[in-house]
Formats: sequence, C-alpha cells, structure tokens
Amino acid sequence: MRGLTLSLALMLILAPAAVAAQGFDGTYSLGNCSQPGEGTMVLAGATIIFYESACRLSNPTGLPGFDEAVMYDASCEGEGETWKDKMLLMPALSDGLVVVWPGWANVYERCH
Repeated sequence: MRGLTLSLALMLILAPAAVAAQGFDGTYSLGNCSQPGEGTMVLAGATIIFYESACRLSNPTGLPGFDEAVMYDASCEGEGETWKDKMLLMPALSDGLVVVWPGWANVYERCH
C-alpha cells in the first residue's frame, strides 16, 4: 500500500494542468464524507484517486448534447495491475459527480 501511496503522490505532482477535469476537482464520497474510506474518490487535476487505484486522465473530449460531460482516456493502476479504459465525468443534479466506465457507474456526492 505504501508504494501505491507514493505512486499516487507522484501522479498528482506530475499531472499536467491542461488536462484538468475543469470544475470537478475535489473529494467525493458514495455517501459518507465524514468517514473517508472505500467509497471515497479524489479528483485533482488530471488524476482521479479511488480507494485502491488511481487513473491519469488524458484526451478530454466533450459529448454532443451533454454540455458538461467529458470523456477521458484513463491510464490506471492499482492492486499491482495497470490498465487503460475510457472514463466519463459529468456533474450530478446535486453538487456531485457521475463517474462512468464501461460496464460501471456511480454517483458521488461532493464532500465539503
């Protein structure tokens, strides 16, 4: 876990500002912001960090008809593995964030 933490810190430092998920930066939770843990997600610049994995986001692409939704190429690592996928981020009706991967989606609430 310590190696993953160092790796995540380096990803945050090296993340280019040009790819930042504009307006989405922050800490989010699947329901309990007062107890960070497995359901917590942090978005900082071009890096999205989940409980045991992190992804570097690149190639932001808007979607016609979805004004604030952005599709990214995601280069991820976690639990000893690396993978690439697409990831869609868009604001939720509340002050949250919808995160969609192929075959998976969650609505996170923004932690204040």
